[in-house]
Amino acid sequence: MSGLGYLGLAPEVDYGSAEAPIHFLPVATATPQETPSAAEVAAYGAAGHEPLDRGINAEARFSVEGQPDVLGHLLTALLGPPVTEQVGAGAWRHTFEPRAGLLTYVVEASDGTQAQRADGLAFASLTLGMRTGAYLAVSAIGPARRAVPVATATASYAAEDAPRWKNVTVLLSGAVLTDVVETAITIAAPVQAVAAVGRTGYTSGLVRSGVARAGIGLTVTPQSSAWLARAREGLELSYEIRMPGSAIGANVASYQVTIQCPRVRLAAAPFAANMRGVPSMTLQAVAYPADGAVRGVKVVLVNVTATYT
Repeated sequence: MSGLGYLGLAPEVDYGSAEAPIHFLPVATATPQETPSAAEVAAYGAAGHEPLDRGINAEARFSVEGQPDVLGHLLTALLGPPVTEQVGAGAWRHTFEPRAGLLTYVVEASDGTQAQRADGLAFASLTLGMRTGAYLAVSAIGPARRAVPVATATASYAAEDAPRWKNVTVLLSGAVLTDVVETAITIAAPVQAVAAVGRTGYTSGLVRSGVARAGIGLTVTPQSSAWLARAREGLELSYEIRMPGSAIGANVASYQVTIQCPRVRLAAAPFAANMRGVPSMTLQAVAYPADGAVRGVKVVLVNVTATYT
């Protein structure tokens, strides 16, 4: 993969400890960056004001292919460590739900010739999307401590590719949907950067600043009055997307990415009339807490990674 861009990840021992990346994903786009905060001013004699030193805000945004082993690190950075159980020789099931605690990661992006590394990063939102003709795509954004240039790493990738669209099953209240051309789930877990006095202008820590929430987007073709009825009547539905992969060794387990939302209601089901192409509907749904998913969403991975802690 020499000469190609990558996204590298590593869990941090301590906030801002900036370990070198050890897990890699094929990257579509990535932008680690620093932004100076607005300068404040203090009184300076009778002649005017003197600018104070500015602080630094940093963040990282990226889009990658969702390979099922490294995907667990992205989910850990958003939701916290999973509950893990072994399901066969060399195979583990990891269940991710929003949990207390906050782990931080290093994220390094490279275009193949130069690299930029953001440390002290926790994700504020993560979107997992699947569309016709594509792999599972994952995009994220979160605040970081700083972003600095580094030497380009030698990337090595997990053996299993991201799930493919042809193998995916989308279910609404247990029934398979056959009209979905694109779907995405966004999980938001707000993060607040904290800058302490005497800490060089960089962020000194991160804290969670709100409960995690999940929203679902669906594009279906052709349009159907059934979706309008579900929205108008406020029906409570369930939503699940199953994305299987290849078998793991000789045992009965296989790679799997599953997203479950046991309680959802449609927030929008717009009808569109046009003279071009096949009419489609872009639906929006909101997930609610349920016994089967504390904050309305649960992500389950089956892969060959034994632990994310």
